[in-house]
Amino acid sequence: MSSGAMDLTLEIDGEEQEYYCEYDFSPSSPGSMYKRNGDPGDPPEAEEIDITMLKPYLPDHALGPDALSSLTEEDLESIEQTISEYEAECQEADDEYDDDEEDWDEGDEDEEDE
Repeated sequence: MSSGAMDLTLEIDGEEQEYYCEYDFSPSSPGSMYKRNGDPGDPPEAEEIDITMLKPYLPDHALGPDALSSLTEEDLESIEQTISEYEAECQEADDEYDDDEEDWDEGDEDEEDE
């Protein structure tokens, strides 16, 4: 599980408000039938998000009191969806970076062969 933080804009009671959110995140895992050595594999695991803090930004840009307890289940689900999408975008960018890094490594090998 990894920790993260982000700024969010939420609409509560018809008003938009900026919030600072901290959370713990564990990505989903597809699982596998068998491991490489033939042993039984692992079951799939669902993504987990645990919102640990949600504080509104005040007019002077300071953080207000924690607002988690005052949110509805629907609000929390919306925040979790936003976090999930954000983490997916980060993972996609990370994968693209890894692919680019592999391309650079392959280019270095070609230069060594010459």
